[in-house]
Amino acid sequence: MMTIRHALFALALLGPAAIHAAMLTNPDFEAEAGAWSDRNGPPGWELRLDDDDQLGIVEEIDFAYSGNHAFFFSHLHRGFGGSRMDQCVVLGDEEAIGLSVAVLTDEPDPELSVRLRLDFYADEVCDEDSANADAEQVQSDIGLSQDRAPAGQWTRLQSESRLRSELGEDVRSMRVSLRVRDRSDDGQPREPARTVWLDGVSLEADVALLPESQRQALREIYQATDGEQWRRQLAWMGAEGTECRWHGVTCDEAGETVVALDLAGNRLNGTLPEAIEQLVDLKSGSGLDLCHNALDIPESMSDWVDARQIGGDLTECQHSTLEPTSARMGGHFYQPEGRDGEGMMVHMLSNGSALFYWATYDDDGEPLWLIATGRAQDRIIRFDELHQTAMGEQGLELIPVGQARLVFPEADPACSRAAMRFHVDTPDFGASDRRKLVYIDGMGGCQRPESQDALFIELEGQWYDPDFNGQGISLAPYDDDRVVLTWYTYREDGTQTWRWGVGERNGDSIDFGEIVEFFGGNFNDAIEPDGLTTEPVGTARVHLEADDNGEEHWHFTYEGYTEADTRLTLERIVAGPELMASTGHPLYLQMTWDDVEELYLRDVRSDDRLPGRVRFGRDSEPEDLMGLRFRGSSSRFLPKKAFNIRFEQPQDLLFGSERMNLNAMYTDPSMMREKLSFMLWHELEQPASQTRYFDFWLNGFYEGLHIHIQRVDEWLLAMNGLNTDATLVRDGFRDNSDLADSSFGHDFGDLDSDEREALLADNFNSRGDPEWDRVRELIDWAQDTPAGIQYAQGFAERVDVDNFIDWLVLHWLVGDIDSFGDDYWLYIDHEDPEARWKFIPWDKDLSFGSHFRQGFFTDNDFFHYQYGLSGGWDNLLISKFLQTPALRDQAHARLDELISEYFPESWFFERIDELAEQIVDSVNIAPSATAFRFHDQNHHGELGRFADHVENLKDFVQLRYRFIEHALSGVSGPPDQAQLLLPAGHQERFALVDGTGFTLAWIDPIEPLAEDTEVILTVEESPGTTGIDRTWTLDSSTALGEVEITLFYRNDLPYTGRENWWTLGDQAVGQQDELQMRIVQDDGPHDHPDTRVNPYSNKATAMLKVEEGSMELQLVLLPVVGP
Repeated sequence: MMTIRHALFALALLGPAAIHAAMLTNPDFEAEAGAWSDRNGPPGWELRLDDDDQLGIVEEIDFAYSGNHAFFFSHLHRGFGGSRMDQCVVLGDEEAIGLSVAVLTDEPDPELSVRLRLDFYADEVCDEDSANADAEQVQSDIGLSQDRAPAGQWTRLQSESRLRSELGEDVRSMRVSLRVRDRSDDGQPREPARTVWLDGVSLEADVALLPESQRQALREIYQATDGEQWRRQLAWMGAEGTECRWHGVTCDEAGETVVALDLAGNRLNGTLPEAIEQLVDLKSGSGLDLCHNALDIPESMSDWVDARQIGGDLTECQHSTLEPTSARMGGHFYQPEGRDGEGMMVHMLSNGSALFYWATYDDDGEPLWLIATGRAQDRIIRFDELHQTAMGEQGLELIPVGQARLVFPEADPACSRAAMRFHVDTPDFGASDRRKLVYIDGMGGCQRPESQDALFIELEGQWYDPDFNGQGISLAPYDDDRVVLTWYTYREDGTQTWRWGVGERNGDSIDFGEIVEFFGGNFNDAIEPDGLTTEPVGTARVHLEADDNGEEHWHFTYEGYTEADTRLTLERIVAGPELMASTGHPLYLQMTWDDVEELYLRDVRSDDRLPGRVRFGRDSEPEDLMGLRFRGSSSRFLPKKAFNIRFEQPQDLLFGSERMNLNAMYTDPSMMREKLSFMLWHELEQPASQTRYFDFWLNGFYEGLHIHIQRVDEWLLAMNGLNTDATLVRDGFRDNSDLADSSFGHDFGDLDSDEREALLADNFNSRGDPEWDRVRELIDWAQDTPAGIQYAQGFAERVDVDNFIDWLVLHWLVGDIDSFGDDYWLYIDHEDPEARWKFIPWDKDLSFGSHFRQGFFTDNDFFHYQYGLSGGWDNLLISKFLQTPALRDQAHARLDELISEYFPESWFFERIDELAEQIVDSVNIAPSATAFRFHDQNHHGELGRFADHVENLKDFVQLRYRFIEHALSGVSGPPDQAQLLLPAGHQERFALVDGTGFTLAWIDPIEPLAEDTEVILTVEESPGTTGIDRTWTLDSSTALGEVEITLFYRNDLPYTGRENWWTLGDQAVGQQDELQMRIVQDDGPHDHPDTRVNPYSNKATAMLKVEEGSMELQLVLLPVVGP
């Protein structure tokens, strides 16, 4: 049985060879020319061939890779097992092992592939499997595309490597296997046969290892700080030799020592172990960042740690809670204690991207400024490259000088305080220190007073003139009536200077009067304002002015006292996709333009793979692909594409697999439904796909936020401790219009067992070599056995009941009824006689209120949550389960347990907020010159409403839970009526739910109820109303006082069998944003309190006062008043 190690064996190929080709017999086929049949072969090799006519041939040729001979198969098969050559090798004390071979073909094709495989054995003749053979195995499949193996050229293919330390002590030999297959003719071998020459087989493995002390130190850090609970764990605790790819670990170019460790904000908890001091090459002042965790630092280690920690004194930034970054947090900051005289302008370009200017001094007192862009990760804005600039003869020069980190403390809702840590190192100035910053006027950007001039808020930020590259101005509000200007510019000799002024509004312009330069400060010692000198240099103003086309632009005009005047036509600095992309996982796909054109213009249903290369970072090495294509069924026709990508080598970011399912999430504007769904299975430790967000670029253009959904295959099984050689199948009957929607509901008629199994094999997806008789037996039993006691007994004999119940009730929780037909995989370890069938989920896009509706495609914004606690799609296995009282009661009890103990509403809210914080900037990237050249936009519908979609997910959870509670109670009642008795002192939200489980309203009291109160809500038709044709009548036995009330309306299609309340037709959104809550008055004009509508949740909210008695409410579209 395989373990998780199988999915984590990928190793960097960096250093000297550790095992040599001399261990192989006849590696270059020079021993003898000839032709051999199955079970024979060239000296040292044994062939495995699929038919009697096939031969393995060694010929003397003048273009051999080495020597005068090379090998090829006379013809190829569609599977790797049909064209194979093996050799058994006895192992010694090698440090690392890897298989490579030179290949040549005149007709490359992505579906012409070579497999390099190593299997390990406990004897010296490759007969007895090692104890952990599956996990130790190396297998690399490499497609011979034109890009990977150019026609007529020898190309060396390299497998993954295996360190000797990864092998069990029982391993004594390995079988070396070279295999070739051809699926280039619509999945079959091409005729006439293609020729693939093989030569120069080698067992060299280039692997660089960190010193043992450093490898052990990293593992001790993980174990001592509760690594399993870290926020980011990518590749940690993988095989020796992989440490340089672990999250936060940076090694030198040779991969021989750790030079930096950044785990800031990563939920480390515990005492930092002394072993960290074994990381002897961490850079002084910048090699360590462990801030914003919950670490205790032993006093004996503090000096060593602080000397490497960015900003020094690690204890100063532990046990702190940070505020999520937002676009409102920018402004002009300074440190009033000891550094009054320098300033930092933080311009938030989006919720998580920032532009940073630092106006300061060198140690000679001359003004200088530093600039950086940064992205927030885990609520820490990381400015990884601070730059100083100079204007020379060749133009602008950027000089890297250090790095900085900026955070906002959570206890400050005004965002008026910030903390900065930095490390700067230059010949003229530098330090590793921190700043405690406050907003220049003490108010902060998050809670600007209503009295603030709107023009000042509009102009806040960074501005530049494209014709004067390298300089710009920052503007920041300074109390109600003034604005602070900082001008970052240059003297005539090209050296930096910055100028400062305070301006007041003068009509549509801001006059700054006299602006000054400051001198006499220093970079990091104390600054006394009295010790600074100022020099007036001129006057300035910012004003609107029309160009020759009549378009108005903001301008900055400077009139110098002793130098030339300056005039800048201003443009605001905005973030592009590179800075806004917020997942932390960029994916850059590079293809030839001809291949891109073919990909997007050919039939979208084509499964032919096209070549390409991928980088998982701007500066990372490109990864070769076996090819890529579009994926999905109906999703292929959507304006934003999903991709099936095959890599040559397994990838850490793909959870150890070489296969990538890159979903576009076009139909989900929240872009969270799939990830959130699979998290439920992970929380219960049930087998399910892992997921990871990626920001996707194609040939330099940003093409959207995507999510990788781990393929259900041997890699997933290995990660979950399951047998990779087991039966793994997925029902595909629903895709065949001649069959039932589920194999469990199909009438097989008079087909015998063999015919039934053939039908299953033709209409199921499968991995490996399933035992179809086991699949057939389960279906036959489910169809033939009636619900009841006999069914419960047989079910327990065949199915992992706990796994199935979790699978079923989690679908009930998320409201995914689509899965009961085909969106699941069936797994059983057919080698284990005691094994039971397990259910593995798949395809969770239609969840959390999003589902298909009759007459509409899935890319719509309709909302529904009243899914019954039932099965569907003709699946008799589920329907009979629910008709069996003992089994149904188990499922209902488990559902109640999950809601109350595992997944309370707060569990969802926390994770929804975390995911939203991670992806908000990526979701909000709009089409532009550098984004969405090939795709329409990130998701269907209106852009810029991400907050509404986040709220919609939370609404679904609350509404769904009220529906489930009602369903489990067994109590039914009339629709559109609800009644509650509330005790005195009640102040929490209460939901008014009708007899069908539909929530009519939420009410949030502002003050505790003064006495016991009965509340009755009735909804009745209101003919003639434009908007929602209903009236909500609220009767309260006492005065509720000020409340926030939310009214819910029905707006669905015939799928639910209920009437819509929206009067303007089948519109998911339409004009619903314009709905106003109306307090109906019988004897005067109606009142219309301020109303907030979220049409994605079918709700409207307002503040109003509820007196004792009755009041009527409506949701109406008011007539437009005025021209």
